[in-house]
Amino acid sequence: MAIMIDLRLIPEIKLTPTLREGVKTLIEHSFDNATFRDVSDIETPVFRILGLTGGQDVVAHVAAYERDVTIGGEPNRIAMLGDVAVASDLRRQGIARRAIDLAHRELKHRAIEFCVLFAYDPAIYRKNGYREMTNEIRLLDRDNMWRTLVYRGSMVCALGDRPWPDDFLDLKGIVV
Repeated sequence: MAIMIDLRLIPEIKLTPTLREGVKTLIEHSFDNATFRDVSDIETPVFRILGLTGGQDVVAHVAAYERDVTIGGEPNRIAMLGDVAVASDLRRQGIARRAIDLAHRELKHRAIEFCVLFAYDPAIYRKNGYREMTNEIRLLDRDNMWRTLVYRGSMVCALGDRPWPDDFLDLKGIVV
């Protein structure tokens, strides 16, 4: 019997402690050797897309961040998606694709033109319109050191008509 999953957009300020704990558990069980990396003291998502069962268990998650960056020296406001996860027993049903689509709709409503993510498995995100980036990227790494590199697994989705510029991207912060 198929489990009904309710996808909900939850503003970060309305994320309850119970839902936050559900997200933590999902992330820790979704990736090999992963621990939930709460970066909220550094960067807070604007909203999250949660997949909830009828019993309110968190079985899918996408965190959406907005960030002021520069691309080729020009200021831009982009979105970044992080911690995209679906419970292992519910994968391959299109839940992540639908959750990302919902996030994209909200980001378009917020007039965001580009969405970036850093993928473990880039093939998963191509169905949502993502393509690999070739930009040289400046970012703050986990050791709190600034690095400049071409990040393997970095992907971008144009949410509007403007093409993504393949120029130097300064993230001005961490990868989420």
